[in-house]
Amino acid sequence: MRRETFELVAETRSEAAAPAMAAPLAMEAAAATSTAPAAPLAAPAAPVTPPALPPAAPSTLDEFLALYVPNPIRQAAVREAADSLTDLRCDEADLRGALALDTWPKIPQKKLLTGWRRLNET
Repeated sequence: MRRETFELVAETRSEAAAPAMAAPLAMEAAAATSTAPAAPLAAPAAPVTPPALPPAAPSTLDEFLALYVPNPIRQAAVREAADSLTDLRCDEADLRGALALDTWPKIPQKKLLTGWRRLNET
């Protein structure tokens, strides 16, 4: 009788363990036979936009003024101080003195100096 009890307990334990063991095996089998495409590992990268090119260097005083000095009154002041674009190839102190840049508002002053620096880089 003791042996029969042992066998009955062993059968009960193996039956209880069978469903727990069957679930992972069924998942592995389904994964191995699946025809669905694999999910991508990462989202596709967004298209890369090239950086904006800086404006072409102006070749005349009028082009320079159109880019860097939009105010007509200040354009006239620059034309009084410079006959051509080559006249603007000077020291910053000379430019500040000739145009009285300290009297200009800060943003137009900065914009002109940005153009002047780009002009003197070439």
